[in-house]
Amino acid sequence: MKQETLLQVEKLNAYFKTEDGRVQAVKDVSFQVKKGELLAIVGESGCGKSLTSLSIMGLTAKNCQVEAEGIEFQGEDLLKVSPRRFRQLRGKELAMIFQEPLTSLNPLFTIGYQLMETIRLHNPVTKKQAREMAVEVLKKVEIPRPERIIMEYPNALSGGMRQRVMIAMALVNKPSLLIADEPTTALDVTIQAQILFLMKHLMKEYHTSIMFITHDLGVVAEVADRVMVMYAGQVVEEANVYDLFNKPYHPYTKGLMDSTIKVDQKEGLLATISGTVPSLAEMPEGCRFHPRCPLAGEECKKACPELREVEPGRKVRCIHGNTGGKENG
Repeated sequence: MKQETLLQVEKLNAYFKTEDGRVQAVKDVSFQVKKGELLAIVGESGCGKSLTSLSIMGLTAKNCQVEAEGIEFQGEDLLKVSPRRFRQLRGKELAMIFQEPLTSLNPLFTIGYQLMETIRLHNPVTKKQAREMAVEVLKKVEIPRPERIIMEYPNALSGGMRQRVMIAMALVNKPSLLIADEPTTALDVTIQAQILFLMKHLMKEYHTSIMFITHDLGVVAEVADRVMVMYAGQVVEEANVYDLFNKPYHPYTKGLMDSTIKVDQKEGLLATISGTVPSLAEMPEGCRFHPRCPLAGEECKKACPELREVEPGRKVRCIHGNTGGKENG
Protein backbone atom coordinates (compact mmCIF):
# COMPACT_ATOMS: atom_id res chain seq x y z
CA MET A 1 0.00 0.00 0.00
CA LYS A 2 1.45 3.34 -1.09
CA GLN A 3 1.97 5.88 1.68
CA GLU A 4 0.49 9.33 1.27
CA THR A 5 2.95 12.24 1.11
CA LEU A 6 2.63 14.66 4.03
CA LEU A 7 5.47 17.10 3.25
CA GLN A 8 7.03 17.76 -0.14
CA VAL A 9 10.09 20.03 -0.33
CA GLU A 10 11.31 21.06 -3.79
CA LYS A 11 14.69 22.73 -4.39
CA LEU A 12 15.05 24.45 -1.03
CA ASN A 13 17.82 27.05 -0.91
CA ALA A 14 18.92 29.11 2.08
CA TYR A 15 21.31 32.07 2.07
CA PHE A 16 22.92 34.16 4.80
CA LYS A 17 23.71 37.83 4.42
CA THR A 18 27.18 38.44 5.85
CA GLU A 19 29.74 41.24 5.84
CA ASP A 20 31.46 39.45 2.97
CA GLY A 21 28.26 39.19 0.94
CA ARG A 22 25.62 36.50 0.49
CA VAL A 23 26.64 32.90 1.14
CA GLN A 24 24.59 29.80 0.41
CA ALA A 25 24.11 27.35 3.29
CA VAL A 26 21.55 24.97 1.74
CA LYS A 27 21.44 24.19 -1.97
CA ASP A 28 18.63 22.57 -3.96
CA VAL A 29 17.43 20.27 -1.17
CA SER A 30 14.44 18.18 -2.24
CA PHE A 31 12.75 15.43 -0.26
CA GLN A 32 9.42 14.22 1.05
CA VAL A 33 8.04 12.89 4.31
CA LYS A 34 5.26 10.33 4.05
CA LYS A 35 2.44 9.88 6.53
CA GLY A 36 3.39 7.62 9.40
CA GLU A 37 7.11 7.42 8.67
CA LEU A 38 10.25 8.58 10.42
CA LEU A 39 12.76 10.24 8.10
CA ALA A 40 16.22 10.67 9.59
CA ILE A 41 18.45 13.47 8.30
CA VAL A 42 22.12 12.84 9.10
CA GLY A 43 25.47 14.52 8.57
CA GLU A 44 28.25 16.36 10.37
CA SER A 45 27.72 19.68 12.13
CA GLY A 46 27.37 22.50 9.64
CA CYS A 47 25.99 20.39 6.79
CA GLY A 48 22.60 22.17 6.74
CA LYS A 49 20.39 19.72 8.65
CA SER A 50 19.05 22.14 11.24
CA LEU A 51 18.77 25.03 8.78
CA THR A 52 16.64 22.84 6.51
CA SER A 53 14.22 22.15 9.36
CA LEU A 54 14.13 25.77 10.51
CA SER A 55 13.39 26.85 6.93
CA ILE A 56 10.39 24.53 6.85
CA MET A 57 9.15 25.89 10.18
CA GLY A 58 9.70 29.53 9.16
CA LEU A 59 12.04 30.05 12.12
CA THR A 60 15.28 31.12 10.41
CA ALA A 61 17.31 34.12 11.55
CA LYS A 62 16.60 37.58 10.17
CA ASN A 63 19.74 37.53 8.03
CA CYS A 64 18.67 34.26 6.37
CA GLN A 65 16.79 34.23 3.07
CA VAL A 66 14.87 31.08 2.13
CA GLU A 67 13.82 30.25 -1.43
CA ALA A 68 12.21 27.11 -2.83
CA GLU A 69 10.10 25.89 -5.71
CA GLY A 70 7.71 24.71 -3.02
CA ILE A 71 7.36 23.54 0.58
CA GLU A 72 4.01 21.82 0.39
CA PHE A 73 2.49 20.57 3.64
CA GLN A 74 -0.88 18.84 3.51
CA GLY A 75 -1.62 20.57 0.22
CA GLU A 76 -0.58 24.07 1.33
CA ASP A 77 2.60 25.82 0.21
CA LEU A 78 4.19 27.16 3.40
CA LEU A 79 6.01 29.83 1.40
CA LYS A 80 2.72 31.27 0.19
CA VAL A 81 0.43 31.04 3.23
CA SER A 82 -0.24 34.17 5.28
CA PRO A 83 1.73 34.77 8.51
CA ARG A 84 -1.52 34.21 10.45
CA ARG A 85 -2.13 30.86 8.75
CA PHE A 86 1.49 29.83 9.35
CA ARG A 87 1.09 30.55 13.07
CA GLN A 88 -2.06 28.40 13.10
CA LEU A 89 -0.18 25.50 11.53
CA ARG A 90 2.93 25.88 13.68
CA GLY A 91 2.30 24.29 17.05
CA LYS A 92 -0.87 22.58 15.86
CA GLU A 93 -0.07 20.63 12.69
CA LEU A 94 3.68 21.33 12.68
CA ALA A 95 5.74 20.99 15.85
CA MET A 96 9.44 21.02 16.66
CA ILE A 97 11.67 19.74 19.46
CA PHE A 98 15.04 21.43 19.87
CA GLN A 99 18.35 20.01 21.05
CA GLU A 100 18.57 21.91 24.34
CA PRO A 101 15.20 22.18 26.12
CA LEU A 102 16.48 24.68 28.70
CA THR A 103 16.84 27.30 25.95
CA SER A 104 13.39 26.47 24.56
CA LEU A 105 11.47 26.56 27.84
CA ASN A 106 10.91 29.96 29.45
CA PRO A 107 12.61 29.93 32.88
CA LEU A 108 10.17 32.56 34.20
CA PHE A 109 7.03 30.45 33.80
CA THR A 110 5.98 27.11 35.23
CA ILE A 111 5.80 23.96 33.13
CA GLY A 112 2.01 23.98 33.50
CA TYR A 113 1.65 27.58 32.34
CA GLN A 114 3.71 26.94 29.21
CA LEU A 115 1.87 23.74 28.35
CA MET A 116 -1.53 25.31 28.94
CA GLU A 117 -0.61 28.32 26.81
CA THR A 118 0.25 25.99 23.93
CA ILE A 119 -3.03 24.12 24.35
CA ARG A 120 -5.27 27.20 24.61
CA LEU A 121 -3.61 28.88 21.66
CA HIS A 122 -4.87 26.15 19.34
CA ASN A 123 -7.94 24.73 21.11
CA PRO A 124 -11.21 26.33 22.34
CA VAL A 125 -10.91 25.00 25.89
CA THR A 126 -11.22 26.45 29.38
CA LYS A 127 -8.29 26.93 31.73
CA LYS A 128 -9.42 23.92 33.74
CA GLN A 129 -9.68 21.74 30.64
CA ALA A 130 -6.24 22.91 29.49
CA ARG A 131 -4.79 21.96 32.86
CA GLU A 132 -6.33 18.48 32.61
CA MET A 133 -4.90 18.09 29.10
CA ALA A 134 -1.46 19.24 30.34
CA VAL A 135 -1.48 16.65 33.13
CA GLU A 136 -2.64 13.94 30.73
CA VAL A 137 0.09 14.60 28.15
CA LEU A 138 2.77 14.61 30.88
CA LYS A 139 1.51 11.17 31.86
CA LYS A 140 1.84 10.10 28.22
CA VAL A 141 5.54 11.00 28.23
CA GLU A 142 5.95 9.10 31.50
CA ILE A 143 6.68 12.02 33.79
CA PRO A 144 5.98 10.99 37.41
CA ARG A 145 3.69 13.11 39.60
CA PRO A 146 2.52 15.34 36.70
CA GLU A 147 0.10 17.23 38.98
CA ARG A 148 3.13 18.46 40.91
CA ILE A 149 5.47 18.90 37.92
CA ILE A 150 3.14 21.40 36.24
CA MET A 151 3.80 23.74 39.17
CA GLU A 152 7.60 23.48 38.80
CA TYR A 153 9.91 25.79 36.84
CA PRO A 154 12.18 24.34 34.10
CA ASN A 155 15.41 24.72 36.08
CA ALA A 156 14.01 22.40 38.78
CA LEU A 157 13.96 19.47 36.36
CA SER A 158 16.73 17.22 35.05
CA GLY A 159 17.79 17.31 31.39
CA GLY A 160 15.87 14.13 30.60
CA MET A 161 12.73 15.43 32.31
CA ARG A 162 12.94 18.76 30.46
CA GLN A 163 13.26 16.89 27.17
CA ARG A 164 10.15 14.89 28.04
CA VAL A 165 8.33 18.16 28.74
CA MET A 166 9.40 19.45 25.30
CA ILE A 167 8.08 16.27 23.68
CA ALA A 168 4.82 16.69 25.60
CA MET A 169 4.56 20.31 24.47
CA ALA A 170 5.19 19.31 20.86
CA LEU A 171 2.68 16.46 20.90
CA VAL A 172 -0.11 17.94 23.03
CA ASN A 173 -1.95 19.24 19.96
CA LYS A 174 -1.37 15.97 18.06
CA PRO A 175 0.62 17.41 15.14
CA SER A 176 0.80 15.67 11.78
CA LEU A 177 4.54 16.35 11.53
CA LEU A 178 7.09 16.53 14.33
CA ILE A 179 10.59 17.84 13.61
CA ALA A 180 13.09 16.67 16.23
CA ASP A 181 16.44 18.47 16.01
CA GLU A 182 19.01 16.31 17.82
CA PRO A 183 16.67 15.81 20.79
CA THR A 184 18.87 13.23 22.53
CA THR A 185 22.37 14.67 21.99
CA ALA A 186 22.74 16.26 25.44
CA LEU A 187 21.40 13.21 27.31
CA ASP A 188 23.20 10.18 28.67
CA VAL A 189 22.83 6.84 26.87
CA THR A 190 20.16 5.41 29.19
CA ILE A 191 17.95 8.50 28.94
CA GLN A 192 18.54 8.60 25.16
CA ALA A 193 17.15 5.09 24.81
CA GLN A 194 14.09 5.99 26.89
CA ILE A 195 13.39 9.12 24.83
CA LEU A 196 13.76 7.25 21.53
CA PHE A 197 11.42 4.48 22.68
CA LEU A 198 8.95 7.10 23.87
CA MET A 199 8.99 8.97 20.54
CA LYS A 200 8.42 5.79 18.53
CA HIS A 201 5.55 4.80 20.81
CA LEU A 202 3.88 8.22 20.64
CA MET A 203 4.43 8.33 16.88
CA LYS A 204 2.27 5.22 16.53
CA GLU A 205 -0.33 6.42 19.03
CA TYR A 206 -0.77 9.89 17.50
CA HIS A 207 -0.09 8.81 13.87
CA THR A 208 2.55 11.52 13.70
CA SER A 209 5.29 11.60 11.06
CA ILE A 210 8.75 12.56 12.29
CA MET A 211 11.76 14.30 10.76
CA PHE A 212 14.60 13.25 13.04
CA ILE A 213 17.79 15.29 12.70
CA THR A 214 20.94 13.73 14.11
CA HIS A 215 24.62 12.98 13.55
CA ASP A 216 24.34 9.71 15.49
CA LEU A 217 24.07 6.71 13.16
CA GLY A 218 23.29 4.43 16.09
CA VAL A 219 20.13 6.44 16.70
CA VAL A 220 19.29 6.31 12.99
CA ALA A 221 19.54 2.52 12.90
CA GLU A 222 17.27 2.35 15.93
CA VAL A 223 14.40 4.57 14.82
CA ALA A 224 14.42 5.48 11.11
CA ASP A 225 12.36 4.22 8.20
CA ARG A 226 14.23 6.26 5.59
CA VAL A 227 17.50 8.20 5.75
CA MET A 228 18.68 11.34 3.98
CA VAL A 229 22.41 12.10 4.22
CA MET A 230 23.53 15.73 3.86
CA TYR A 231 26.97 17.17 3.26
CA ALA A 232 27.95 20.84 2.82
CA GLY A 233 24.35 21.96 2.30
CA GLN A 234 23.40 19.28 -0.23
CA VAL A 235 21.67 15.91 -0.14
CA VAL A 236 24.27 13.28 -1.12
CA GLU A 237 22.31 10.07 -0.53
CA GLU A 238 18.79 8.90 0.27
CA ALA A 239 17.56 5.37 0.90
CA ASN A 240 15.53 3.23 3.24
CA VAL A 241 17.38 2.52 6.46
CA TYR A 242 18.05 -1.15 5.71
CA ASP A 243 19.59 -0.51 2.28
CA LEU A 244 21.68 2.39 3.54
CA PHE A 245 23.25 0.42 6.38
CA ASN A 246 23.57 -2.76 4.33
CA LYS A 247 25.41 -1.04 1.47
CA PRO A 248 26.06 2.74 1.53
CA TYR A 249 26.71 4.08 -1.96
CA HIS A 250 28.15 7.54 -1.40
CA PRO A 251 31.77 7.65 -0.11
CA TYR A 252 30.72 10.17 2.55
CA THR A 253 28.00 7.86 3.87
CA LYS A 254 30.53 5.01 3.87
CA GLY A 255 32.95 7.23 5.80
CA LEU A 256 30.30 8.00 8.41
CA MET A 257 29.57 4.30 8.81
CA ASP A 258 33.24 3.38 9.15
CA SER A 259 33.83 6.07 11.79
CA THR A 260 31.14 4.63 14.06
CA ILE A 261 31.99 2.18 16.83
CA LYS A 262 30.73 -1.33 16.04
CA VAL A 263 29.29 -3.62 18.69
CA ASP A 264 31.65 -6.44 17.70
CA GLN A 265 34.72 -4.20 17.35
CA LYS A 266 37.43 -5.56 19.65
CA GLU A 267 40.54 -3.64 18.69
CA GLY A 268 42.05 -1.14 16.29
CA LEU A 269 41.49 2.54 15.71
CA LEU A 270 38.27 3.96 14.33
CA ALA A 271 38.40 5.06 10.71
CA THR A 272 38.11 8.81 10.16
CA ILE A 273 37.11 11.10 7.30
CA SER A 274 40.09 13.30 6.52
CA GLY A 275 39.73 17.08 6.53
CA THR A 276 36.71 19.11 7.61
CA VAL A 277 33.42 20.35 6.21
CA PRO A 278 34.20 23.37 3.98
CA SER A 279 33.12 26.83 5.10
CA LEU A 280 30.13 28.43 3.40
CA ALA A 281 32.32 31.07 1.79
CA GLU A 282 34.87 28.59 0.41
CA MET A 283 32.96 25.73 -1.19
CA PRO A 284 35.17 23.68 -3.53
CA GLU A 285 34.48 23.49 -7.24
CA GLY A 286 32.95 20.29 -8.54
CA CYS A 287 31.78 17.71 -6.02
CA ARG A 288 31.79 19.34 -2.59
CA PHE A 289 33.14 16.18 -0.99
CA HIS A 290 36.07 15.60 -3.37
CA PRO A 291 38.80 17.17 -1.14
CA ARG A 292 38.03 14.50 1.48
CA CYS A 293 37.00 11.62 -0.79
CA PRO A 294 39.21 8.52 -1.22
CA LEU A 295 37.66 7.87 -4.65
CA ALA A 296 38.02 11.39 -6.05
CA GLY A 297 39.52 11.81 -9.51
CA GLU A 298 40.05 14.78 -11.79
CA GLU A 299 36.47 14.58 -13.06
CA CYS A 300 35.17 15.06 -9.50
CA LYS A 301 36.88 18.46 -9.32
CA LYS A 302 35.23 19.81 -12.46
CA ALA A 303 31.46 19.50 -12.02
CA CYS A 304 29.12 18.79 -9.14
CA PRO A 305 27.15 15.59 -9.88
CA GLU A 306 23.37 15.63 -9.80
CA LEU A 307 21.40 13.74 -7.18
CA ARG A 308 20.00 10.87 -9.24
CA GLU A 309 17.93 7.80 -8.65
CA VAL A 310 20.12 4.72 -9.14
CA GLU A 311 17.54 2.22 -7.86
CA PRO A 312 13.87 2.54 -6.95
CA GLY A 313 13.75 4.74 -3.84
CA ARG A 314 17.56 5.08 -3.81
CA LYS A 315 19.30 8.35 -4.72
CA VAL A 316 22.99 9.27 -4.71
CA ARG A 317 25.07 12.31 -5.69
CA CYS A 318 28.25 10.67 -6.97
CA ILE A 319 29.71 10.00 -10.42
CA HIS A 320 30.58 6.49 -9.21
CA GLY A 321 26.83 5.91 -9.10
CA ASN A 322 25.90 2.82 -7.13
CA THR A 323 29.53 1.65 -6.96
CA GLY A 324 30.57 4.26 -4.36
CA GLY A 325 30.13 1.89 -1.45
CA LYS A 326 31.47 -1.15 -3.29
CA GLU A 327 34.75 0.33 -4.44
CA ASN A 328 35.27 1.91 -1.08
CA GLY A 329 34.39 -1.19 0.88
